[in-house]
Amino acid sequence: MYAWLVINEFLNSNKFNEIYKWLERATIKHNNKIDVFTNSDLLICNGKFLNPDITKMPDYVIFWDKDIVLAKQLENMGLKLFNNSRAIEICDNKALTYVELNGKIEMPDTIVCPMTYRNIGYNKMDFVNMAEERLGYPMVVKECCGSFGQQVYLAKNRQDIESIFNKTKEPLIFQKFIDNCVGRDIRLNVVGDKVVASMLRYNDNDFRANITNGGSMEKYNPTQEEVKMAIDTCKALNLDFGGVDILINNAGISIIGLFQDLSRADWMRLMDTNVGSVYNCCHFAIPHMVHEKCGKIINISSVWGIAGASCEAAYSASKGAVNALTRALAKELAPSNIQVNAIACGVIDTDMNGFLSVEERTALEAEIPAGRFAQPEEVAEAVLQVIKMPTYLTGQVISMDGGYI
Repeated sequence: MYAWLVINEFLNSNKFNEIYKWLERATIKHNNKIDVFTNSDLLICNGKFLNPDITKMPDYVIFWDKDIVLAKQLENMGLKLFNNSRAIEICDNKALTYVELNGKIEMPDTIVCPMTYRNIGYNKMDFVNMAEERLGYPMVVKECCGSFGQQVYLAKNRQDIESIFNKTKEPLIFQKFIDNCVGRDIRLNVVGDKVVASMLRYNDNDFRANITNGGSMEKYNPTQEEVKMAIDTCKALNLDFGGVDILINNAGISIIGLFQDLSRADWMRLMDTNVGSVYNCCHFAIPHMVHEKCGKIINISSVWGIAGASCEAAYSASKGAVNALTRALAKELAPSNIQVNAIACGVIDTDMNGFLSVEERTALEAEIPAGRFAQPEEVAEAVLQVIKMPTYLTGQVISMDGGYI
């Protein structure tokens, strides 16, 4: 696979350069090719790059920057970003992070200051009275956007609050001071649904534990509760590169025989495989697609779901259900820019039809106007073409049967 690493043109320090090298080496280690671009390299006009050196689009982008507008532009061009632009936007703003996590993750009491304007600042202090009454002193005051602990302050009284207001005109949040965590914090690194690294940061000379502010760190073994909280936080913030954007439901079995000879157990087994699997996969993938406002679902169905087949009543019923679900979900998900379509296959040269004798196969091929069974690769090509179709195509059950039905 081919990747881009996007970094900021204007952040040039040993710390950042070392991180970039780590990311490059890790990508190459997994046999992926990677090119590094700065945000200045990726100027875009009317959906096209101005840089003539960009001739190939990546399979994915490691977006190691806070240039949210650029991230959104890249996503609008169909590129997959790690992390996605919405997650970056939320995590770069402490107020948005609080709002997103409130009620989902336990946090210190937090108050988001009312919005003001940069050229005005906080020139009226009445709202501080309520914050003082709720949080007391000392109180932690944070600029909503900032890194390395450099925009985090400890206010011990009203005078400190006023001093902070005079120092910055950035949006702020107030947080309750947790005295048993002074100069201490835990940092857990999560990949997928696993904590892959953890450390304890500490500083005996500052209430902030950031390494940049003189703190130190050591290896840390997190508790199960801490691990769960870290993973739940990542899920709540949608910090997951592996979200499903294209779902192809292709599980299916068939039972040949008269309907009156079909046991209830076999009926339920077939329905659970052919219809239940579609439910399970859609139920898992749709929340991510709705959040991202994009996605494609393609259900592999059968012409027997349209026309019905003698001695395959259960199979025909299951594929009819898939076709109906396709049309219903298409209507339900269209406002979220998610397309749902189905390909109703005819006779495909797979193991499912391996029970046919040579004579039966020859006779069946003679009934098909195309004169043959379709190859699985042809179905795969049809799926690819549907994926590439305009987003206005949705709710369709497309027959691919060589003219059979």
